[in-house]
Amino acid sequence: RIRNECQIIRCETKEELGAVAMLFGKSCLVGLRDAPPKVRSSRFINNNCPCNVIEPNAVKEIPFKVNTSRLGIDFEHNGTTLRVVVRFRQVFGRDGIVRSLHGVENGTTTSNGRANRINSSIAE
Repeated sequence: RIRNECQIIRCETKEELGAVAMLFGKSCLVGLRDAPPKVRSSRFINNNCPCNVIEPNAVKEIPFKVNTSRLGIDFEHNGTTLRVVVRFRQVFGRDGIVRSLHGVENGTTTSNGRANRINSSIAE
C-alpha cells in the first residue's frame, strides 16, 4: 500500500499520552474490550474484565519509524484527512497499568470485599 505524504504526530511517552488524556479524557488510554455503554450510563472495570490499554513508553523511538510496534497514538494529517492510529495491548482489570492510568493507586474495594472497581464511564 502506498501512502501519500503526510504529517505525523506520535504520542507514546507518559507526558504525551497524558496530554492526549487531558484533551480526550482517560478513557482514550484504557477502556473495556466490549461495546460502549449506552448514553448516560457507565460500566465498571473489575479484575477479570478484558481491557485495551495504551501503555506509555519510557522514551521516544529513535530513529522514527512509520511502521512501529510500540504502543501509542499517531495522528496523521495529509492536508484534508486526519487519520488516527492507535496501538494498544489487551490486559485484565487487575493489571496495575489499568489502575495507574485511571489515577487509582491500589484500586477501591467494595464494602462487601468484592473485586476492585474503577469507573470507566465515557458518556456524561
